[in-house]
Amino acid sequence: MKIWTQIQTQTQPQTAKGVYVLAIEVHGATRVGRLGLHRFDGLYLYVGSALGPGGLKRVERHRAVASGQNRTKRWHIDYLLALGKLKGVFVLETGERLECALAQELEKRFEPAVRGFGSSDCRCETHLFRTSGPWERLVLEAQARVRRRTVGRWSGGRASSTRR
Repeated sequence: MKIWTQIQTQTQPQTAKGVYVLAIEVHGATRVGRLGLHRFDGLYLYVGSALGPGGLKRVERHRAVASGQNRTKRWHIDYLLALGKLKGVFVLETGERLECALAQELEKRFEPAVRGFGSSDCRCETHLFRTSGPWERLVLEAQARVRRRTVGRWSGGRASSTRR
């Protein structure tokens, strides 16, 4: 399995927080919780966040589900991971809520797959996208664009002029 990371600080991944994109190859049909039965055929990109107390340990849980070591289906993505093969993981370390911004960037480049997938707690159409072409560079570029958006911070009612 290939793992691409874009770590922005020196925090250890076990305690780090962030957003991530999982690349999953899936062929077959499965019931996805309350979203019902769906057929998948190809490569899919899923945007998730790991901002809770476990941080990016959530990615390790996803790997365990994909390898069959964990059979618990807690999130929509668990249904795909159990059916497919995890092909890659992209991580953007941040304490900010950038999951939806990253999903919106990916939606500009990839086909939305299942309405409501991974987005039951936000207003996004989906956090799952289908791709058939080159995707690694596009995901990294989307992460970079989202990261650049957060550089101009607001403080005291005025935009900061600090640029990196």
